[in-house]
Amino acid sequence: MSKNRSKLSVVLIVIGLILGYPGIFLTGYLYIKTGNTDWIWIGSVLYAVSWIPYGLGLVMLGGRAYGNLQKKWTNMFKIKQK
Repeated sequence: MSKNRSKLSVVLIVIGLILGYPGIFLTGYLYIKTGNTDWIWIGSVLYAVSWIPYGLGLVMLGGRAYGNLQKKWTNMFKIKQK
């Protein structure tokens, strides 16, 4: 896998993560503050759309590279693997 392709795949994964949970939390907060139910729909669509770059990034990254990335991540934060 080329460096450019792996960088692009990581960028896509990060974009998916940034759009997903923070987007749903932000729109949920806006719904609580305004009472406008449109924010719930916007948040749901935003979360669903966030899976597109996330999924593309995972497919481009591939299984072996994803495993290596996961090992680096767990070592960086000292997370115990099962």
